[in-house]
Amino acid sequence: MNRLHEIIQNAFGTFTFAVAVVLTVLGTLCLMSGRKFYWVAVGICGFLMSYVSIRGMINWSDWQEFALAGFIGMIAMLLAFLFKKFAIAITCFFVFGLMIAAFINEQVQFADDSFVPLILFFIVGSGAAFFSFNKMEVCIRLLSSVMGAVALSVGIFKFTNSSPNALTIFLVWIAISVAAFALQQSRIKNPYEDEEAILEKDN
Repeated sequence: MNRLHEIIQNAFGTFTFAVAVVLTVLGTLCLMSGRKFYWVAVGICGFLMSYVSIRGMINWSDWQEFALAGFIGMIAMLLAFLFKKFAIAITCFFVFGLMIAAFINEQVQFADDSFVPLILFFIVGSGAAFFSFNKMEVCIRLLSSVMGAVALSVGIFKFTNSSPNALTIFLVWIAISVAAFALQQSRIKNPYEDEEAILEKDN
């Protein structure tokens, strides 16, 4: 599993100004109204993960890689509309599994051939996916907060022309995510309202 700072510098660092602006706007949208725009968070996840995955794997220009990643992101949005619970569960599996495993790998620095990061990824990801089926409403707000923070951080790092270390990146993500999640929680008039009713109302 690649080091987190290498992913940020090698992949996120190649984003154009226009892409950074779009991600900043979408990230802010997720942070402010995550429950209504959870499909945007799924789309951001699809775009970022596909771009990081294909970066350097195929001999394409930057705009072609962006176009492919953008297409995958739109497919992810469509799937979120058609299969809400499944899309949220899969997204939670990859997002939280990869983030936690990458962070621990960054701090502990396991050997390159170690299976520990991969095991951590599956354990944490499976736990997040299972939790999403039981607490869908909470996971939607949490996922929107995290992906909004990630997208917004791309814009922040691009506009400030900075390359922070992994700990700084995670602290920024956590700070923004916690603030956004708290804001979304504070807007719920009845925290005991049925989750399915809330989702249907948002649609």
